[in-house]
Amino acid sequence: MRVILNSDKTVEKHGVRTYTINQDGISFFSSELQASMKWSNISKFVQTKRYIYLYINADSAYVFPLRTISEEQLKEFIGYIPLTVKKK
Repeated sequence: MRVILNSDKTVEKHGVRTYTINQDGISFFSSELQASMKWSNISKFVQTKRYIYLYINADSAYVFPLRTISEEQLKEFIGYIPLTVKKK
């Protein structure tokens, strides 16, 4: 599954960012950098009315605005999150 984050603020600061979410974890790339994170490195999952947060530690998280994700993508996204990641 791919999620492309390209709001005006994001593009201006970081360029268009593309995330790939699958059974292995999250991969991220933009014109400036590329990175990946395995699910075993994600400590907590939080879903609010507006965002999904995937915490790496108490102070750092991947933040996905729900407005950028379709209902179908959201179901797929959550389906990839292993049971070992704590949900709050």
